[in-house]
Amino acid sequence: MVYVTSQDDNLYALAAATGDERWTYGIGATLVGSPAVADGTVYVGTEGNALLALREA
Repeated sequence: MVYVTSQDDNLYALAAATGDERWTYGIGATLVGSPAVADGTVYVGTEGNALLALREA
């Protein structure tokens, strides 16, 4: 799985082999930086200095 943020304030999960979208999560805040993954959790930061943690699906 590949995780990317976008300018539309969404986090996208894409299949690594095909690039097909697996799911989208609307954060509702401006995202900054790249997502990080550790121990089955996806971490993403927001412009408001929040760090969000989402379980990998």
